[in-house]
Amino acid sequence: MKTVFVALVVTSLMAPYLHATNYQGQEKREIKSLSIQDAESIEEGKGWGMAKPAELNGYPGPRHVLDLAEELKLSADQQIEMEKLFEVMQTQAIAVGERYLEAERQLEQAFRMKDINPDSLRTLIDVSAQARADLRFAHLGTHLKAINHLSRHQIANYNQLRGYGEDSNQHHLH
Repeated sequence: MKTVFVALVVTSLMAPYLHATNYQGQEKREIKSLSIQDAESIEEGKGWGMAKPAELNGYPGPRHVLDLAEELKLSADQQIEMEKLFEVMQTQAIAVGERYLEAERQLEQAFRMKDINPDSLRTLIDVSAQARADLRFAHLGTHLKAINHLSRHQIANYNQLRGYGEDSNQHHLH
């Protein structure tokens, strides 16, 4: 009897938490669909994981190539090219990232103000999706350009230094 009573007391005390979700606490975010860290990363033009298909398949990114310049034995010309690629990419990523964040803010605001219908929802989603696609293109496209300035050996060394192993997909390069 005591066990049943204790179980009932514990259950009643836990009741407010029984239906909690992984979303708990996220209702306080400015943009509910993005963590604070995600939004900051986008604002700063950081990769935000956008270039993983390139990065993990043998297409190095200029930021990481520059970080490994010494180990990769970059020439002065390669260093200059990677710096240019990175600057252009970061400038684009910051501008497009702000467009993406603004689109997400607009979507958030429409729901917050209860001012949304299927047509406006479709428009808001399309604007956000296009901005996200443009952001991803800025990052992936830069990885695509970066391989043109590196040798096969440098790419293989890069992959090893980054911990991607020896079996990286290198057969398509150069």
